[in-house]
Amino acid sequence: MKNFKEEILELCNYAKKSSKFYSHLYQNININSEEDFQKLPFTTSDMYYENYEYLCSEFSSGRYVFSTGGTTGKPKYIYLSYKEFHLNIGAHGNSYKKAGINKNDRVGIFGIPGTLTSEFSVYLGLEKIGCFILPIGIFEDLNKISNLLITFNINTLLLMPTDVINLINHCKTNNIKLHIDKIITGGEPLTDSMKKFIKDFFGNIHFGSTYQSMDFGIIGYQTSKLASNEFIVNNKFQFLEVIDSFGNILGDNQTGELVVTNLSRKLIPVIRYRTGDIVRLSNNRLFIEGRISNTPKIGGEKFQTDIIVDYLNKYNFFTGRYQYIISKKNHVDCILLKLELSKEINNIEYIKEELRTLFLDKQLKLKEQIQSGAVHDLEFELLLENEISFILSEGTGKIKNLIDRR
Repeated sequence: MKNFKEEILELCNYAKKSSKFYSHLYQNININSEEDFQKLPFTTSDMYYENYEYLCSEFSSGRYVFSTGGTTGKPKYIYLSYKEFHLNIGAHGNSYKKAGINKNDRVGIFGIPGTLTSEFSVYLGLEKIGCFILPIGIFEDLNKISNLLITFNINTLLLMPTDVINLINHCKTNNIKLHIDKIITGGEPLTDSMKKFIKDFFGNIHFGSTYQSMDFGIIGYQTSKLASNEFIVNNKFQFLEVIDSFGNILGDNQTGELVVTNLSRKLIPVIRYRTGDIVRLSNNRLFIEGRISNTPKIGGEKFQTDIIVDYLNKYNFFTGRYQYIISKKNHVDCILLKLELSKEINNIEYIKEELRTLFLDKQLKLKEQIQSGAVHDLEFELLLENEISFILSEGTGKIKNLIDRR
């Protein structure tokens, strides 16, 4: 039987031979040892999505194509072969089973299969467990959803934390009682304070989760016995590294950026992929400590912070200095954008409404979330230089454009 290192080297050499992208990236590089592997260039999400056709190792018709990236910007595509897709389904089923779902559960899923591979894999993965499956849409009428959960005796919810908070608030307002004993989440962190809020409503409940990405697959799973940021690693399909800001490999229990190599994907090989997640690995446990990216998730969806940059150049009364402050009010995400003015203006309310329209027109998911109550409405603070206060970086003294207090 091949050892782990041999599989990695075979994958790298296969990619170099079969993929135009990797052939160019690895030109004049011999890959014959672990030391050679550790010298290979890192890859990123942007590199993948800008070169997805050149990444492919073969161009047969036997493949799935999926899209990711949400409702803004250029569509991002990823290909999976039939075999890779079914391996992904099996990984989902295995992880959900270990996270706490069994064949006797009646599972309500907040999500609709479309162009997101994770949704297809969720449904088909649960099918392997053999449980009862109730598909529930996103941003549907909460009265309708509550009635469905009661009608079909749903005991398990599979959804994002934002969705369960929104559901509980609706039930409280309308005096609706649900009998839920398991909640499996994904897409965003489920904090300890959110767990307390959920337990206060449902009573004793089992929590589970998975750590995954469409780009590199499922990394691990979580049960109620683990901390909110702790996952058990399933390294059957992935090889994990942790690196510092200079790209040096870190040892056990050291904090740095997670780098993933997926051993099962060959149609579009995923090799030394920088995830942007700050983690710590210890004894087959992965602890998520934060993100490098300045693209936070609001209500489980990516929030495009760079929208404001071009807008600030539109008027001469902005200094160009700004700061996002993201927090939670009553367990629901909220966003405050602070903008500095160089002079007094008379039409502040008009500018605030123009800003609100700008953000919501470019991020339709955010608009839907605000309308449903899953996210608080956007807040804006426009003040003169001598009136406004920003939080500064302790290291550089510069304004931190993004403060996440959740």
